[in-house]
This record gives sequence, structure tokens and C-alpha cells, in this order.
Amino acid sequence: MEEDKEFDESSCYIPDFILDENIRDKNLKRPNEPGYDPTSVYIPPEEFGGKPNFLQQYWDFKKDHYDKLVGIKLWKFYFFFYHDAFALHKILDLKINKWGKWTYANFYETSLPKYSPKILGNGYKVVLVEQMEESKKGDKDLVKREICQILTKGTAIENQDIDYTSRFMLAIFEENLSFGVVLCDTTTHEFHIGEFKDDVNRSSLRTLLTRSKPLEVIYMKNYIEEESLKMIRALSSKPATSNILANDTKSNSSIFENLGNYFTPKDAEGPVFPQIIQDMRLAFENEANN
Repeated sequence: MEEDKEFDESSCYIPDFILDENIRDKNLKRPNEPGYDPTSVYIPPEEFGGKPNFLQQYWDFKKDHYDKLVGIKLWKFYFFFYHDAFALHKILDLKINKWGKWTYANFYETSLPKYSPKILGNGYKVVLVEQMEESKKGDKDLVKREICQILTKGTAIENQDIDYTSRFMLAIFEENLSFGVVLCDTTTHEFHIGEFKDDVNRSSLRTLLTRSKPLEVIYMKNYIEEESLKMIRALSSKPATSNILANDTKSNSSIFENLGNYFTPKDAEGPVFPQIIQDMRLAFENEANN
């Protein structure tokens, strides 16, 4: 195994299928084609054979999380491969290791609390893949691994100071200067839901953003204007942005059906919604009946 003291990215092995000139999403679309999905990547079937077991698993997770840094646990270390390793080298000055056709960086699991704020602060999201069972000596079968945590700037609270500080994640919907917003304080798990009609200068939106200082903003590309995105990106909090890959909105009935999965107590026959969601559901039903 070789550790590069003088790091030269061009000297490192990178699989052909993730080179810029070859990259495709899981539907084989190129970045310049309509409907390209930047969160996924096409992995040739041959990559799932003839490789060490954990590297096969790495590609299985990476194919659905190409826009994130994927750390897969091996022993007590998180391993990051190829472009993800380059990102960690630039942010954390970690050594790039080259072993045959492997290019990777790794760090000890106890270093995660120290490193994650720096990684997230640079606009990255991190997927952590953990080993779910003990491996036995000489066992050639795959050790079960699963995604146990996805760290984003808005949801990572492990490194928060002792003094309470709100950490808001904002979901926003815009149509003809009418806005629907949900603010979630990821420290207390409190939700604030609202809607408003704005002026052409987006004064109300500007006030909301300035006061809440969201650390992450979730939106649908087809339901937000570029002027609003520019305002979000200019915030001093430098929020991470997440585009929900959906071409259109869902029906009210399907939304409440999905919400029911999160509000159904054990052994209950159906969901038990908080009062605010009950009121919203009733309002939508009354509007549909009128």
C-alpha cells in the first residue's frame, strides 16, 4: 500500500464509469440530458463481481447516493473511495492511499465528531454505512451492512454547543409568488407550518430567511423561482440545498397517507396526527368538497 505525500490526483486510479466524460445516472442519462438524476450513478454489472466483498457493497450504496460522500465501515474505520477520498483530502488533509486499483482515504470512527462539522460546513452530505453483524475468521460470505445515518448540515446535531441554539431545516414551495413553508427545528423536533403571498421583491421570504437562518433548504425544482434560490444561496448561514427529484406535486390524500406512517403508534389501528395536521387535513377536505 502506498501513501502519497505529494498528492497528484491524476496519478490515482479512477474507474472509467465515474469519469466526467463517461458519467451516467441509473437511467443511463448524461448530465446534459433532460431528467438527469445527479443523486444516482450507473454502475456496470461487472463491478459487483471479482472485488472484495465490502467494495461490492460500497458500489451498491454509492449508486443511489452519488451526490453524497459514502463512508463504509471496515473494522473501526470509515473508508471513502475515489472522488469522495479526494474531497476529504482537500477538506481534512487526509492521506490518499493507493493500493492497486483502489484509491481511498479513511479515518478512525472516533474521529467522526471532529471531522463531520468540517465536511458538512463545506457543503457535503455524508452517508454512513455500518456493519450490522460480526464477521467470523475465514468467513467468505458477505457481512451485512446497512445505511445507518445520513448527515446533512441541517440534521447533524451531535456537535452542537451546550447552549441551546435553533437549527432550522426549511422546506419551501413556490407558485406565482405564493409560498408554502415548513420549518423544522432539528434540535427540538418542533415544526412550524405556514403559507403567505409575497410581493415581487419577495420581502416576506427575505424576512423569513433572515430570521430563521436555515442550515438546509429542501425544494422542488419545478416549484421555486431562480430569484428565490439566489436569495437562499446568499444567506450568511450558507445553507445546504436539496432538490427533491419530483416532476409534480402529490395529491393531498397520498401526502396524508405517507404522513400516517410516521404518526401511527405501535398496536394502533391507524395514525394519530397532531392537532395542526388534523386541522390541515380537514381544511383540505372542506376545500375539495366546496
